[in-house]
Amino acid sequence: MRPTCGRGRRHRRVLAGLLIVGTGGMVLAQGVQPVSARSPSNSERSAQLSAPVSKTATDPFIAANEQPSMELFIKLRPDDTIGDLLTRAGATAGDAARAGALIASALPDGLAPGADVTILLGERSESGGRTLQRVTVRAGLETRLAVVKDGNRGLRLVRQEISVDSTPLRFRGRSGAGLYWSMRARGVPAETAAEFVTVISTRLDGSGQLRPDDQFDLVLAHRQASTGESQAGPLLYAAIDRRHGPDVKLVNGSVAGRAGWFDPGSGAGASAGLTWPVAGRVSSRFGHRVHPILRFARFHRGVDVSSTWGSPIVAAADGRVIGSGWNGGHGRQVRIAHDGGLETSYSHMSQIVAAPGARVRQGQLIGYVGSTGFSTGPHLHYEMHDRGRPIDPLRARHSVAGTLSAAELAAVRARLRPLLTIHGSRIAAIPAAGRQS
Repeated sequence: MRPTCGRGRRHRRVLAGLLIVGTGGMVLAQGVQPVSARSPSNSERSAQLSAPVSKTATDPFIAANEQPSMELFIKLRPDDTIGDLLTRAGATAGDAARAGALIASALPDGLAPGADVTILLGERSESGGRTLQRVTVRAGLETRLAVVKDGNRGLRLVRQEISVDSTPLRFRGRSGAGLYWSMRARGVPAETAAEFVTVISTRLDGSGQLRPDDQFDLVLAHRQASTGESQAGPLLYAAIDRRHGPDVKLVNGSVAGRAGWFDPGSGAGASAGLTWPVAGRVSSRFGHRVHPILRFARFHRGVDVSSTWGSPIVAAADGRVIGSGWNGGHGRQVRIAHDGGLETSYSHMSQIVAAPGARVRQGQLIGYVGSTGFSTGPHLHYEMHDRGRPIDPLRARHSVAGTLSAAELAAVRARLRPLLTIHGSRIAAIPAAGRQS
């Protein structure tokens, strides 16, 4: 009987426990409301977003963590002023106006867009803006301007003069597989390399082929500040020392009111005719030939100039772009109409730069060498048409604008002598953006 009674007591204890738990759950359930799965309405959401935040909870935290000073590095935007820039940066209205006026008085022509501006702001004032401690701008390589806080006397302008070395740079090297890219590999800026090709092209027609062992030689105007910044200027001297064929030497300058490129050997002036559009080797001439892909005889309406992929192609003369885009077997092509019924076309480009309808100048970049369309390798197919009739580009030789007098030639040679005493470039490369006008 005793085991039976033990089991009965255990059953009664279990039932009592379940009764207590169930009763407690019912009591708690009376004070618990179900959670709604409904999303808040737009009006409820707006009310939540617009509910005021207690400033007592946030202001002490912000005040305790705000930096006592802040330094900013900003580039000036087009049509911007120093005052506008300082206001956006958070300076007080009075400091922004005063600093802007001081810098404007020192720079009547203003700062060029993209100029670097350094701003140091101090603690926040009662008006909400920060006090201006210093703003610094670079007014050219030679001068740095700063507006600084001078104790209780307010803001004052400080001018710092910087020494500048104006020694030109000289670059020399092999023409290699592609003149343009060989110069770029030696550190010549992209704009200068393209200008060199254009200038040399005025003295090299298609029969004047460049070979890998030909040597280029150029001198570039250059200015470097003692603080490290530099600017590349115009090309001063351009030359090609050729292993087979006459050398080309040209000096840039102004003689007796005549500006341009002059040959220090003969005194011949710059080309007044057409510019050869690309540096390279003529691989196929004008006339009847067997087409390299179609393998049958047909008339070749232009010349093919073999060149490296991506070499710059320039306009042979001033004109208007009448075609720019894909043209069947010619691939990417640009066509230009010139005065007197002359038209030129440039085919198989890898990339086109000239836009349809645009006016282009002689020597202006219009695209890059490629191998699009019916082509066996990177080259330029160059055509010339005189009132619709194809003509041989190799017979359209460049005319030369007059020669210099003995005194003028002596002046050109005097200009060249110091340039040839420069032994080499002092830096590996110059950013194209640093060029000066």
